[in-house]
Amino acid sequence: YQLYLQGRYHWNKGTIAGYKKAIEYFQQAIVTDPKYALAYAGLADCYAILSQCSRLPPAETMPKARAAAREALRIDASLAEAHTVLASVLEERWQWQAADAEFRRAVTLDPSDSTTQQWYGEFLGRMGRYRESEKYCRRALALDPLSPVINLSCALATVAARVDAAGALELARHAESLGMT
Repeated sequence: YQLYLQGRYHWNKGTIAGYKKAIEYFQQAIVTDPKYALAYAGLADCYAILSQCSRLPPAETMPKARAAAREALRIDASLAEAHTVLASVLEERWQWQAADAEFRRAVTLDPSDSTTQQWYGEFLGRMGRYRESEKYCRRALALDPLSPVINLSCALATVAARVDAAGALELARHAESLGMT
């Protein structure tokens, strides 16, 4: 559990270096306990996000994300975090309906997971469902108001939904003050 927490600490930094360090901790947690579903979910999170924010090609990272998410779900099918990553993998493969279903399942399993709310909101925005996107990003923000990534995500969703330009600007400024550059 301590290795898992260290992995989450580095993952929450929101940097490429942080994700890579988190991978090391999640892998150590898995070596310590091969049945630790949360460590597999954390590993899956890292690989999924690295495909979006680094120069690593999705063809390299997304299969790893999928494999880790599937292993987490094999161990614990009720793990929302793993369903969230699986949804992200399905989206990457342009399987929109399946991705939407996985996101909805994750939200149902754990409505208090800010990352699930954020990623689902971002997905809905990419699908052109801007009002729903803004709603989920606002939920993520309510759950984790100090996350720079969630503040920025919520700002972008608010602009896209065309509901509060001044509020979106304030969210973007808040994200910057929290370290988002």
